[in-house]
Amino acid sequence: PKSYTGSEKASYPKNENNQTIKLDDALELIGFGRAQVEIVLLSGVTIMATICETMGISVILPASKCDIPISTGNQGLLSGATFLGIVLSSYVWGYLSDTQGRRKMMQYGLYATGVIAVLSSFANDFTSLLVLRLIAGVW
Repeated sequence: PKSYTGSEKASYPKNENNQTIKLDDALELIGFGRAQVEIVLLSGVTIMATICETMGISVILPASKCDIPISTGNQGLLSGATFLGIVLSSYVWGYLSDTQGRRKMMQYGLYATGVIAVLSSFANDFTSLLVLRLIAGVW
């Protein structure tokens, strides 16, 4: 696949007469088959896992008071740490996805997030949990 540096201008698909192809025509040409269904299903599962990883901390925090004494303010920090990681790393992941391939970056991200989620389950203090939640947002 071609790597893009960001300085190229967007070009739209053209037909043999150098006319821009409409989206509906392109989709009709490509068709909708098993590959598209698989992509939609895998993307849906990936989004579901991402949302569970991002928002799951909100469900866990009230029960975690039994094991880790966390103030209400620190609970807010834990909930927001993942989002801070997302904000800090989104441009980097976008660039890497454009230059290295979306599938490859998605695989790295899902694997790393799984490892970090397991490590988060073993966190026994506020600081380590906060750092792991921030890293989870980065991945």
